[in-house]
Amino acid sequence: MKRRNCISLVLAFVLIFSLVPHYDLKAAEVHYIAIASDRHSNSEAIGNAMSGMTKKVEYVSIIGDFVGDSKEKAPEGSSSDIYNEIIGAGFDGVDSKDDMSLIWADHDKNVEDDADIIYGDDGSGSGLIYTGINSDGTVAYYIYSIAFNDMKKESNAKAASKKFMKWIDTIGDNTIPVFVFCHMPIHYARKDNKGGAIWSQALNYAATGAKTTEGGKTVIRNVIYAYGHNHTTESKSGKNSGEFYVPCGTQMEIGADEGVWSYVYYTYVTAGYLNQNGTASLLAVTPTKIKITKYDDGEVSDKLYDSESKKSGAFAKKFSTKGTNTIKRVAASSGNKKVMAPLGNEWSYDSDAAKSLRRYVMRVTNPADKADFIPKKDRIAVFDMDGTLTCETYYTYYDTMMFIEYCLKDHPEKVSAELKKEAESIKPGYTAGEALARNFAKAYAGMTVQELFDYAVSFGQKYTASFNNMRYIDGFYLPMVELVKYLYDNGFTIYVVSGTERTTTRAIVANSPISEYVTPEHVIGTEFEVKVKGNENTASNMDFKYADGDELVFTGGFIQKNLNANKSIYIEREIGMRPVLAFGNSGSDTSMMNYTIDKRNAYHTGAYMIVADDDVREWGTADFASKSEGYRSAGYVPVSMKNEFKNIYAGTITKAEVQYAK
Repeated sequence: MKRRNCISLVLAFVLIFSLVPHYDLKAAEVHYIAIASDRHSNSEAIGNAMSGMTKKVEYVSIIGDFVGDSKEKAPEGSSSDIYNEIIGAGFDGVDSKDDMSLIWADHDKNVEDDADIIYGDDGSGSGLIYTGINSDGTVAYYIYSIAFNDMKKESNAKAASKKFMKWIDTIGDNTIPVFVFCHMPIHYARKDNKGGAIWSQALNYAATGAKTTEGGKTVIRNVIYAYGHNHTTESKSGKNSGEFYVPCGTQMEIGADEGVWSYVYYTYVTAGYLNQNGTASLLAVTPTKIKITKYDDGEVSDKLYDSESKKSGAFAKKFSTKGTNTIKRVAASSGNKKVMAPLGNEWSYDSDAAKSLRRYVMRVTNPADKADFIPKKDRIAVFDMDGTLTCETYYTYYDTMMFIEYCLKDHPEKVSAELKKEAESIKPGYTAGEALARNFAKAYAGMTVQELFDYAVSFGQKYTASFNNMRYIDGFYLPMVELVKYLYDNGFTIYVVSGTERTTTRAIVANSPISEYVTPEHVIGTEFEVKVKGNENTASNMDFKYADGDELVFTGGFIQKNLNANKSIYIEREIGMRPVLAFGNSGSDTSMMNYTIDKRNAYHTGAYMIVADDDVREWGTADFASKSEGYRSAGYVPVSMKNEFKNIYAGTITKAEVQYAK
């Protein structure tokens, strides 16, 4: 990805990020969200405001007017510029468009995007939702973005706020905080926010309408509304126009024309005006607390605006905006909280792929999520095997080494001189294509299906020279095994769709760590011809009948290699429906991926590509930067073995000194 922005901006981040401020949030896990508004093409302001923030920021939102000013229209390409600025800033958790939002507002003209909200993982317009996930797989927070015109125009506000309230009703756990971002403020002083009163009612509903009780007391959901547009960062009373922070329960005048007083049951905070003096806000979320911190020119402001959340009946009091108390999050009762099974311990804490998968599974398994829910019978996940579930980055992988061993060591008496020569000729860099598969079919001619299965099992007990202490059957990646179990536990049916011959694949899977989750009928692989023994030379299986005691044998004939388009064809033929998730590692898997994420698929889908870029624990040589760029453009989520696999192999398996013997 190009990092084409102000050198001073990048340097500012690099120099100041080492001075990470201390926080009094004592929980073990903290999520950081950075927000700012009204950049107005001022790159230096972003650098000044955000440079002192912790590198662990995982989501950034520039809340409107990120390009242009009131006198001139913004140049084309400006949204891409600010995207590159944020990516170039070096936040650990922000490395793709899924981890940020840019909200279109009045001055943002001539940008190349037509969307009201640019970037993010759910498209554009009000309702762009981001889900923060804890390391144990539970939801930490939600972010909901509101489009500029859905606040400015009253008619739009009515429709969009109904959508928002409908979404709120799908959240079963009221203790999960909701951050709502919009360019427009709600308070009375602005005459250009006709939908302000409407949205204030919707936010009050979010905080109080979807209630749960614990010990007879009503729990109020933490709803934090962040806005821009005012061009001020001063802290004032709730009824004035320049408030930086107003805690829930404060009296405010809501609406441009109504002139009515109302209580707000949500926290109200400005994002900070970047063009003026470089101010932004950092939101810190833990399982028990929320803290909002203001940043001025890279320094933590001496004014930290925090408040305790209050239970029902305590809102008549107007709370002070001063002090350093935190916003408490009330723990959920055991019957109220929807907990998602952890993805596993073998993924790195900051894995984008793991985070993406957790968000996906939470949505598609939640019956209340009308947009994304997938019935259990339709939750189909397909996995390539070699290089996706198991090791293939050493000299040669399972089925090729099995062919070599069979021809040259175990049963040279059963194969032709030609096949021995072919086995001897296989060198690093060989092509595992159809020609080689045809030789495999010839080598196993005369073996029964059970004999090939048994031989494949026995071969798996042999040790590879490319790793220390690794049998061939031990080559399964621990994070991928956890992923298979995770999906299985969440109601997915798992298929292995491999370029390896089907019987061999079944033998491998049946003796692997995923054997509990993938049954033999859920294996799709390369096909060799099989007939009843004694009828190998009969033209068609229609010319004879199977009888008690007959044996099914391989004839040496070849039917198809299960790579490229064949993968999608055989998925259709054997499953009869499109998968919703696909996992691969190479170009020969892209047909399967594309078939899954085809826009004609009725469900929310995902495709993930494993990148073999670890040359320390593995023999990977792929360049993640170049690979990931191509995969993302194709709609796949790239997975770095180097950075996202906490562990790769079990036990004492380590990389050998030499990859293969010449």
